[in-house]
Amino acid sequence: MTTIRLLPPLAAVVLMGACWLPASAHALGPLDAEVGVTWWAHDIDDSGIGDTDADGNGAYAELWWADGWGLTGEFLESEPDGGGLADGSSFSLNVKRRLLSPTDNNFIALGAGWQDSELITGGNAEGVRLTLDGRVGLGILYVYGQGAWMPDLGDAGALRNMEATEYQVGVSLTPFPFLNLRLGYRVFELDYAGGSRETDGYILGGAIHF
Repeated sequence: MTTIRLLPPLAAVVLMGACWLPASAHALGPLDAEVGVTWWAHDIDDSGIGDTDADGNGAYAELWWADGWGLTGEFLESEPDGGGLADGSSFSLNVKRRLLSPTDNNFIALGAGWQDSELITGGNAEGVRLTLDGRVGLGILYVYGQGAWMPDLGDAGALRNMEATEYQVGVSLTPFPFLNLRLGYRVFELDYAGGSRETDGYILGGAIHF
């Protein structure tokens, strides 16, 4: 599945959130939305299959209401360079709530959602994810951090009792009100009975803000 094909469904996440507003939600106020694409160059280190380089495209969408509720979605591909491994992918959808938000670019948020990943060794890992996000900014530049814990991702073939943690830190620049550019470092660590798999690397992104 390519990033271009993923943009319409992720954009639909934003549009559905903007359009599906029951009477109680109209009090939430103005909406803040962003839809973008990413490219991720990463290293995969697995205790069972060794180390390999990979990269992949991605897409993401965010929708925030003025009173602090948010809906976010992200898709990432992972295409290993060799070793007979399959292409992998990861999709997540989250509902978030800003606990502290003096401005749009300064906040702390907690959330919960769902993770669904196609593994490079075959099979799927899916389950609930709990998230923590933070952002500190001044003007057109801000530093961001995102973290997630997935306590139970099930089993996939020889990988039993899977769980995972994920985090991303980086900087973002908004040279124009409608354009957002970001550079970050992302780590996804999958633990399973008898081993682990760490996937980490730099991630570049660009988004339209409206």
